[in-house]
Amino acid sequence: MSIPTEFKFVIAVALAGAAYWATTLPEHYRQQGRMEERSKAKAVSSAAVEEKEREFKQIASDLKTERENHAKTKIEFDAKFNKYVADVRAGRVAGLRIARSGLCPARTEETARTSGNEEEKTVRLPRAVEEGLLRFAHDRDQVIKDFESFKQEVRLAGCFAD
Repeated sequence: MSIPTEFKFVIAVALAGAAYWATTLPEHYRQQGRMEERSKAKAVSSAAVEEKEREFKQIASDLKTERENHAKTKIEFDAKFNKYVADVRAGRVAGLRIARSGLCPARTEETARTSGNEEEKTVRLPRAVEEGLLRFAHDRDQVIKDFESFKQEVRLAGCFAD
């Protein structure tokens, strides 16, 4: 029994169509899976970005607060220092003193025989030296304070592990 040529042609076209459909069907499912994976990854990514933005806003707020506190402390510290310097200049504070024994050994024997008066055992530093030492101490304290503030900002920003 022989199959007519027209039926052979129809069967060949049907087989070719079925083969094409069978080969494209898995690609459709693969594409659909890719789209689902992309949407899941996009959702996870956007959630992570939102979380980091919240963290950055919190860090920025903490840094702003820290800077404001640092500025207030610096103003208070400068006011206290300037008041002390003004008190020293006005004579309300005795100022910085050094033992006479370091200056003149002969005077040490004299002062040892006299009463235990602090004014006789010590001598006040010259005003320029005194103010220079006070300014140096102030600058040193300011450097320490600035460094501590910087360390705090680095810690809050999370630049290094604790």
